[in-house]
Parts: sequence; C-alpha cells; structure tokens
Amino acid sequence: VWGGASKLEQKLKDMGQSVRRTGRIMRITRLDESTYGTILQAAAQTECQIRKMEDYEPSLEDLFIVIMDRLGYSVKSSKDLLTKSLTPAMDHAALEGRKVA
Repeated sequence: VWGGASKLEQKLKDMGQSVRRTGRIMRITRLDESTYGTILQAAAQTECQIRKMEDYEPSLEDLFIVIMDRLGYSVKSSKDLLTKSLTPAMDHAALEGRKVA
C-alpha cells in the first residue's frame, strides 16, 4: 500500500474486515469473492494506492511459528515432538473420536 496505510487499515476494519498489518503490507482475511471489491472500495475512499494484491500462501516459516505456538516452545527436538503427551490438537481429535497418528 502506498500513501495512507493507516487510513486504509482503519477503513477496512470499519467495514468489518479482519486486518493484520506490518508496515505497508496488510493481510486481510478473504471471506468470499466480494472481499476483493471491498478492499478496492476502501482504497478508493481513502485515496490509497494498492501496489500488489494476491492470495497469501503461508511459508514454511509461518507454519513453523504456528506449530510452535500451538505445541509450545518446550519442544526442542523431533524426539520431543514425537514422544510428548497429547497436544491440544490431539486432545481435540480424541474428543471427536478421530485417531491421530
């Protein structure tokens, strides 16, 4: 986003969008196809220029961070990961009657 990223972020939030911003980069949760139009409308209303808009695919680093947040930083090795007691995800699966390898 060029020029007025803060204004655009606030406008999108006012329009009910979930926005996560780092500097000029914004990640907006796509609810459906109308989300793109909402973003463009907000940019026009705040006179901001969108430099690039694309669907986000998480990197391996992003996935690693999510895994560590869910499992905890006490996991120091693959051995710890594979021999730890039930994780929250495994507990949830067990409640649903699913088997987790």
